[in-house]
Amino acid sequence: MNQCNINLLDLPTEILITIFKKLDNIDILYSLFDVNNQRLDKIIKENICIHTLNFVSTTLTDDTLSISDRILDRFCMNILPRIHYNIKSIVLNSLSIERILRVAGYPNLSELKIFNFNGKIVSHYLTVESPLRRIFQRQITDLILVFENSFNEISCEHYSTDIYGFIFKFFENLKHLSIIGSYSKNFPPLILCNLPSTTYYSSTLYKLCIHVMHYDDLLALLDGRLKQLNTLNVVIIDEDFHSTNVYNTNNLPDLKYFNLQCNCLTDAYYNKILPLLRRMLNIEVLNLNLILDNLTTFIDGKHIYNEIIVHMSKLNRFNFCFCNFIELDHLVHHLSKDDILQTFNNITDQQVDCMIKYRNFDIKYHVFTLPFIFDNLYYIDNTFSNIIFNHVLCIASV
Repeated sequence: MNQCNINLLDLPTEILITIFKKLDNIDILYSLFDVNNQRLDKIIKENICIHTLNFVSTTLTDDTLSISDRILDRFCMNILPRIHYNIKSIVLNSLSIERILRVAGYPNLSELKIFNFNGKIVSHYLTVESPLRRIFQRQITDLILVFENSFNEISCEHYSTDIYGFIFKFFENLKHLSIIGSYSKNFPPLILCNLPSTTYYSSTLYKLCIHVMHYDDLLALLDGRLKQLNTLNVVIIDEDFHSTNVYNTNNLPDLKYFNLQCNCLTDAYYNKILPLLRRMLNIEVLNLNLILDNLTTFIDGKHIYNEIIVHMSKLNRFNFCFCNFIELDHLVHHLSKDDILQTFNNITDQQVDCMIKYRNFDIKYHVFTLPFIFDNLYYIDNTFSNIIFNHVLCIASV
């Protein structure tokens, strides 16, 4: 057979399936679905993953791009009405919510990721009069909201009560809520410490990813109001860890996965962070990305074992990055990189690396597990290790 004359449909079904699975499902549906070929339609419906549709693309600079109106028109008029029963998850831009979600019933839709989310979306769609009420209020169990808002104290308080608080109440079956942004400080964090415990009560939520303003806000989230919570991913914005309220400090036996990112002073680390971690008796996965200032000793393997690991009998994975600034005086021993790494022998199965720079007035010191899982790396300089950081999106030097 003349190989130059082979048509796509001349290929065996198995090869077509292999090819299609390597391509974006939006491209496949737009180009090949409903083109008057029953064989192609059957292959796509039965073998191509159409449970998740992503109508947003991201650039290398983390900007978001919606698909073109021409492509979206075809989906809304010809494709979505015919496959909506199979769709379980949709990623879209807030400007496309009504256009995409109102073309069909989506009886099995349970996951939404909405880019460019803002307060107007809440007042427009999350109401009892909204034609999308059934989907939002009763069907959605997994909700990811990507913000691109700047914030001040007023906007934080408004979002905490009127936006975030309302979301907790409106979504009746929510199991996973992530409120995120491109960077940690470009959207309003949660301020919870002075609000009643009923504001963020949930008996269904088991996974929460959120930024909070104060350490007290984290304590409030863990005071028992989230009955089923077992996964918490939190960023603390404010470096002041002074507590003004009294919270329930019982152990947290149901928490299995905890991810914390924050900056704090030595006293806050020893008197706030470590006691909090020791309440997590059954933690299985722990990720800590901490910047600690005014330390007097190195965070080494012995410290991590004695202060953290020994208190967590069920811990099976511990990823960390400690960026430390240590006061330089005659009491601080000058340790080499090898000295530090030797303290991790027999402490963890994971690879550990570190960077140390002695300066005139202090020591700048990073110690971290590999592979490096965090999306930021701060206070680096020309002593940077020859390591590939695949997940880092934001870096800062000093």
